[in-house]
Amino acid sequence: MRQVILTVIVVVVGSFVQFWAHSADRVVADGVAAQVNNNFITISDVMLMVQPAQRQLAAKYSGVELKSQMQVVFSNALNSLIERKLILDAYEKQENKFPDAYLDSRVEEITQDMFSGDKADLMTALAKEKLNYEEWRKDMRDHVIASTMRKMHVEQNIAVSAKAVKKAYDENIDRYRANSKLRLRMIVLTMDASAPQKAQEIRQKIIAGADFSETAKEVSEGRNAKEGGDWGLIQPSKLRPELAETVLKLKPGEISQVVSIEDQCYIMKVEEKKDSYSDLHSQIESEIRKVEADKLHAVWIERLRKDAYVKVFDTGLF
Repeated sequence: MRQVILTVIVVVVGSFVQFWAHSADRVVADGVAAQVNNNFITISDVMLMVQPAQRQLAAKYSGVELKSQMQVVFSNALNSLIERKLILDAYEKQENKFPDAYLDSRVEEITQDMFSGDKADLMTALAKEKLNYEEWRKDMRDHVIASTMRKMHVEQNIAVSAKAVKKAYDENIDRYRANSKLRLRMIVLTMDASAPQKAQEIRQKIIAGADFSETAKEVSEGRNAKEGGDWGLIQPSKLRPELAETVLKLKPGEISQVVSIEDQCYIMKVEEKKDSYSDLHSQIESEIRKVEADKLHAVWIERLRKDAYVKVFDTGLF
């Protein structure tokens, strides 16, 4: 039997203790999550990436459901790390490399954004994560390379026409309007036997010419009463469904009928709507661009996979 050279690493991740080993002709055991060409992605690499999501899921789920949710998160994180390895390997194979000055300047920009240029804060953060500066800088440099490669192979190849934006707007106008923003004022009364009648009287007073804002300051029991019932710019989809349905039908300047919902009565005024084609053009273009980017990214990664050796191991964690 050929001698197997074992490298045993104890990886402690949460409650998991894993061992892995490799030799010239085989990979043994279960501490390796995947292999991309000559690079290994360990379970600890993946678990480090999913830690924030793991804490959130653990607070929300337990038992079988937590295990199921973690399986999805783990798989997504592993795929992201595999893609990054593929991209970095592709970069190493290409003849034209990015200038060191460009990569270093981008790393400095990231440092500035994350730590306001304060290296002492950076070093403190790295110490908490038990990382040294050179490891962090290499990781940031790899991040810059991967993002720049994506920009070259994906984002720069996307063109969204005005015709495509208009078509998307026309075909999905109800959805876009529900998620657009409008400026809303609201008078809120706590529900009791007299509230519906009182609300009707207040509405009639406003219809007759009373200022909505001043009336709200006088009679509203809502949290924004002091501001004249002003909710600012808000998406209808963020409101209770009954209220959203009502405000979507209102034109700017119109006053709603009294809407009674269980514990409260509402009178609403829409002052401004930002749901026209011109208002939503940039948002729709961004959505289309993202969809196209995801498609091109998938095609690009699949092409890189075909030219690489990729093996995903059964970790047995979930």
